[in-house]
Amino acid sequence: MRKFVAFSPLPNVKILLFISSLTHIVQPVTIKGTSDAVRPALCRAPAREGYIPNAFAHSLNTHKSQTIGIICPVIADANHAYPVSELTKLLRAAHLETLLINTDSNPESKRPYFASLINRQVDAAIVIGCNCSAQERRDFAFAAAHFPVFVVNGVVPGRNIYCTVCDEKKAAHQAVLRLAGAGLRRILYLYDSQTYSGVQKLEGYCQGMRELPGGEPLCVQIRCDGPSYPRTIEVVSELLDRTPFDAILCDSYIGDATLFIQTLKEQNYSPKMIVAKANGFTDPSFITNLGSIANGVASVVEFNPDLINGKEINEEFKAIYGVDMNGHSAESYTVVWLFKAAIEAAGTTDGEAVKNALDALVIDGEFAGGRKIILPYSKIDFENYDLAGEPHYRDNTSASVAIAQIQDGAWTTVWPFEFASSQIVYPAPLK
Repeated sequence: MRKFVAFSPLPNVKILLFISSLTHIVQPVTIKGTSDAVRPALCRAPAREGYIPNAFAHSLNTHKSQTIGIICPVIADANHAYPVSELTKLLRAAHLETLLINTDSNPESKRPYFASLINRQVDAAIVIGCNCSAQERRDFAFAAAHFPVFVVNGVVPGRNIYCTVCDEKKAAHQAVLRLAGAGLRRILYLYDSQTYSGVQKLEGYCQGMRELPGGEPLCVQIRCDGPSYPRTIEVVSELLDRTPFDAILCDSYIGDATLFIQTLKEQNYSPKMIVAKANGFTDPSFITNLGSIANGVASVVEFNPDLINGKEINEEFKAIYGVDMNGHSAESYTVVWLFKAAIEAAGTTDGEAVKNALDALVIDGEFAGGRKIILPYSKIDFENYDLAGEPHYRDNTSASVAIAQIQDGAWTTVWPFEFASSQIVYPAPLK
């Protein structure tokens, strides 16, 4: 009888066949071709020897890796790290692995990152944000020829590209008109972001201001190479000295939201309303650092725990993770449900079939099985349309953001009215 002397810590199929031959005479055949007499011993051998199948090698044969690639601009940024963490948890709960790539905000090209995902046979890619440059459109088209690409908060036209984006231009435009309707005409806009999201909000603000009688945009870009804290304080102090204004709209990629409010306090200036754009203003530390002087600040939010249609899932989420959902985790949750609905509609995980199912997918109010759409809108339908003479493909045109205001030390949803549980406090306390 032959004896096995030594073998690799991770035996391959030939070694496993040799191990099984200690008790059975076998021919050097593949597992698929193994006879019924030999198969039981061969099936026991991997478990006994601790064999771990190579998923990447398996994907070369099946063309399916059960892996989703995630491309993130700056993983060290808490606003990016949190959604990546939530996406990873949700995808793993759906028995999908993730492959994370951090671009470090490389503005030149995403093609090398997409090429890396293609080489690893991922089934789809989720990209957080975009700048929608001509080069980026070409990069996305390159990737979409190989697998579906989902863009979170960005618009890239093209086949097999799916964008989840709210109309931030419209939101900023409506915010200006609502403030004007309340008698506020001198509306300052502070920003330091030139991403797709930032440009959309700036255009919406300018459009709204120009629609007002005698209205002209009053927007200031805070430029700095390093941290923007000192420069923001300087800019706000100068503006308060020479330019009176009734309200402030903040594109809150300005990371020093806390110092901004503190500066207003020190200058004894209290605008009737401040409407921010999440990020620094909605970070949990904002209220903690400012205490009662944060009361009255309003902000655009993708999700808030008191949204009428999101309360139930937020309670379940908090029971597991100990924190409330935020906009990124709520959007990530929704994206995974979209994947689930498309795969079930297609009846397969085949990429082309899932893509076609996504094209036809319409979610009205809730997903199959009763889960409501938890974001501040009630329909998901990827549509093609023209905007300002340019074609846009597969956007969820029903998407919207919400507006929340800090009341009694907590963010409270005040709009859209059908999803809000409170009314806005105006003029804002800000004291």
